[in-house]
Amino acid sequence: MEIKKIIERGIRKHMSVKSANDLGDRTEYVGASDVSGCIRKAVLSKRHPDRFSLSTLVRFIRGHITESIVKHALDAEGIKYTYQPEYTHPHANHLKIHPDFVINKSKGRILVMECKSVDGMPGEPHVGWTRQLHYQMGIIALNDMSTDIEGAVVAVSVGDGQIKAFQGYQPDPATFGLLVKRAEKIWSELNLDTDAAEIPTEEGPLCAWCQYRQGCPAFSIDEKVPEVPLHEELEEYLAMRTAKKEAEMTMKRLSVVFAEAIANACNGNGMRAIRVDDSIIKEVTRRSTNVNNIQGLKESLPEVWEEYGNEQVTTYIKVN
Repeated sequence: MEIKKIIERGIRKHMSVKSANDLGDRTEYVGASDVSGCIRKAVLSKRHPDRFSLSTLVRFIRGHITESIVKHALDAEGIKYTYQPEYTHPHANHLKIHPDFVINKSKGRILVMECKSVDGMPGEPHVGWTRQLHYQMGIIALNDMSTDIEGAVVAVSVGDGQIKAFQGYQPDPATFGLLVKRAEKIWSELNLDTDAAEIPTEEGPLCAWCQYRQGCPAFSIDEKVPEVPLHEELEEYLAMRTAKKEAEMTMKRLSVVFAEAIANACNGNGMRAIRVDDSIIKEVTRRSTNVNNIQGLKESLPEVWEEYGNEQVTTYIKVN
């Protein structure tokens, strides 16, 4: 019994059934997730819907786990909601949405909420998230012009238990108009059967997981370089690189918060440290000498460079 193959087959069957039940046949319409990212990926995912790798499917399941966490919270609070209701653009049947949660706040007021699973908590919502939300709010507004709509994105990091809400979004007709044009472009390219190399593309935070990355015009490939079958390893590496970048951005933002807190709390007493529970957070200053023009130093003072200079050679892996 090959357990991994059994799990992979089971996951593929489960996700196929769940997607069909929750979202219908996604090849027959342009949804919010389609307009949120790359046009090329949206088109190819409708032409070849079964090319998802196992790691991508596991990420999808993690997204459903995130939704279930929010579901449990809403149920416990007694908040009434509709899960993934379908709305259709009143003038274009091929434009549909299925927002994660639509909550009736009061008569004539609703909250549209999307859930996102993340590896590192971003300081600001990704562009794709806000595109998706504006597309959803716009179509809902067209279906009921009298409704007051608010939008929110809830990000959940399952690994470390962090939750963050980005809220207060309102429908923006200008933004929605651009997204409708984007959706119509996807629909047009799909029906024209445009060659994959000619479909508009763009780089984004999800390129690491894109199953259509091979042959993408956004990434140049040298045919002379030997090819090796390390697809899963490459996908894992690119995913971790994206997560590392997001984590570094979050740490940089929090470091500014800590520095401001130290400045306010210490108020010039020279301590430069604060305490949070049992943790001590210090502001440390390290001084180092930096030579801006090494080549100039070599040429002007070769004897000094020969005696005191030091060149370090570092070998590292670079993935394009």
